Amino acid sequence: MVATSNSHCTTTARPWLIDSFDDWMKRLQGPPHNCAIIFTDNSGNDIILGIFPLVRELLNRGTKVILAANSLPCLNDVVASELNILLSAVAEMCPILKAAQERGDVMVLETGSDSPCLDLRCIGLFCWSVVLEYRKGTIRWGD
Repeated sequence: MVATSNSHCTTTARPWLIDSFDDWMKRLQGPPHNCAIIFTDNSGNDIILGIFPLVRELLNRGTKVILAANSLPCLNDVVASELNILLSAVAEMCPILKAAQERGDVMVLETGSDSPCLDLRCIGLFCWSVVLEYRKGTIRWGD
């Protein structure tokens, strides 16, 4: 296990095989995205240290955020039901997440999957239909 403070030492130097980081950073200088779906195919530490900071940044930019998580457990993944609990707990400590929850700008969605690999071909139709409706603003979290 690598300590968080030493994780930068194990990161491969850029450019990576597929490296669009500079494009992403440039895009973040422009207008906010309407909606972002983040597939949280990670363990708890990755969600706390990586996903939630990204969610906060996107919310600060005015982007609606959907956190998509496996429906059933596989390996060390945090499943959607657990992620809902975790999001609510973190929102109690973070005013940005709390306000976003109250506005309906952040939600957790089950992918319909229990696979250890992210395969977009296996994402449930319900998940995609919710994403499309959420993007259009026709549904909100809790509706």
